[in-house]
Amino acid sequence: MCGIQDWRQKELSRIDETLTGAERRVALAQLIDEESQLISCIARRRAGAIEDNKKAAIKKFLNKVRATCRMITDRVIREVKQSMASVRLSVRLSSVCFHCPFWTV
Repeated sequence: MCGIQDWRQKELSRIDETLTGAERRVALAQLIDEESQLISCIARRRAGAIEDNKKAAIKKFLNKVRATCRMITDRVIREVKQSMASVRLSVRLSSVCFHCPFWTV
């Protein structure tokens, strides 16, 4: 049994042992009111926890995606820099006249 059920059973036993008639009905009505307040409080906390967990999961997912994008971006930047360096080198080499070592085209 969960905590609310245990509490409810104890309260019912106490009410049954100590009260009769109209007093018992009033106490039972109050017990139902308290129980419904407790259940709604638990439901609100549960909903809040679910929402917090959902936000945490989304944040974790976005951080993974961001890390992947950074890795891809860093790799692309490195590749572009390497290709730009090789383009510069090939441009320099193509502008040199190999017949005249000091002459560039």
